[in-house]
Amino acid sequence: MGVLLAIPASILLIHHSRSRGALTRYKAELKAKGAKLTFTELEIPPSTNLEQVSSREIFATNTFPAPTVIPSVMEMVAAGQARVAWRGNLHLAPGTGAKSAGQVGWAELESQNEGFASKLEKFRGALEDPAPDTGWMYQRATLPWRRPKFNFVSARAVAQGLLSMEICELHRGNLPAAVTNLHALAGMAQLNRNELTLVSHMIRIAISDLGLRGTWEALQAPNWDDEQLARLQRDWEQVNLLEAIERGFLGERAFGSAFMEKVRKSRGREFSRFFSFTSIVPPSGATKTNIAVQRLLRDQIVATAYRATSMDEDELFYLSHVSRLVEATESLKANRPWSEVGPVVSNLFTELEVSLKDVYHRRFMVSQISIPNSIKAIRRAVQVETLRRLTIVAIALKRFELRHGHAAPSLTALVPEFLSEVPVDLMSARPLCYRPNEAGSFILYSVGEDGKDDGGQSGSDLWSGPDAVWPSAASEEPPATAAKAMEIR
Repeated sequence: MGVLLAIPASILLIHHSRSRGALTRYKAELKAKGAKLTFTELEIPPSTNLEQVSSREIFATNTFPAPTVIPSVMEMVAAGQARVAWRGNLHLAPGTGAKSAGQVGWAELESQNEGFASKLEKFRGALEDPAPDTGWMYQRATLPWRRPKFNFVSARAVAQGLLSMEICELHRGNLPAAVTNLHALAGMAQLNRNELTLVSHMIRIAISDLGLRGTWEALQAPNWDDEQLARLQRDWEQVNLLEAIERGFLGERAFGSAFMEKVRKSRGREFSRFFSFTSIVPPSGATKTNIAVQRLLRDQIVATAYRATSMDEDELFYLSHVSRLVEATESLKANRPWSEVGPVVSNLFTELEVSLKDVYHRRFMVSQISIPNSIKAIRRAVQVETLRRLTIVAIALKRFELRHGHAAPSLTALVPEFLSEVPVDLMSARPLCYRPNEAGSFILYSVGEDGKDDGGQSGSDLWSGPDAVWPSAASEEPPATAAKAMEIR
């Protein structure tokens, strides 16, 4: 009997030794490449700048009501054309909860904005020097999932309030007031930029998308001057969404290591709490003996089996997956095109799904609950970063036209007077595409996710066509679009 028991024990010991050795070697390889794997290595100390501390406190101690009337911005009505939101009837953003575009008009939007104007002014002031962090000290956290307390719902509402204010001011013809709100929206894209949570940076990306579309709206207005445009351009030049998504993934990798360290040291019910086992309610009519057996299984046997058979492999799997996401963002920052990086990330996500559904890999308890939705996050970051670069070029083109009285002959003509360099198209790793038209307008575009230049062919929205085209303003609202706006959104 002793021999029979010794055989599986020996097999487990050898397996454990090999798994631990593989994990140790992989960490050493990452560190040799300069990787930072812990919060202590990654964390930037909280800002002590008085304006930024004040900004942090305002967002920590104040909430903002979610607007119910939110304009639809940069709404595509035809290939390469978008409706200008502040002209004509008010169209509502999908999912706002308002009744319909036909029942809610400019008077309702103005009334809503007047109701929260004073509160929004406080947030607008806090965004003059947006706090880069929440004040959270990551390496001192007792438990790694006790992330910084920040009201993301309220922050999103502030961004929607700023956008609503901007569109309303443009409708009134008050460009300076609209630009003030756009400046604050760009500031929100910089809020919490040093944080180490993926959710923080995904919120930044979503707010950036809102602000960039709001910028398209403002650029359709008359009476701009170069000083206003230069300030708006600087606002968006300070934002870098590739760095945002990379920092989010770096934080997720550090979170995995910290979580694993806590799991290794946990015992009994503490281990169960990590995986929400303690929330499992015994079936009705279960005897005390059955309950005791379930608790033994939950608090002791599962924990022992996990440590003996899976823990090191689980950590290795987690580290490997998130590290490959970090490598993907580094490749994009090094100007490798999305047309090459995107399929790699997609295959990585498919591999993850297949692996975690496999019976063998169901032992990977931490990976199953911790690995982020990678393909959605990085693809969204790439799309909005592309829109940011298109927006910066569009502002520079407007500045060129104001100064010289005609459209720029090429994007290189913007350098160095209006741009330090022509932005790279993430989709192709080549400069963004541009050509002037005889009528004095221009076409500006990214080649789209396939990396192929189709000459500026657009689709029904920014990313549905062969190319991602900076839209021109629709001259008038097509009847079909007007009818659609009357529907409940």
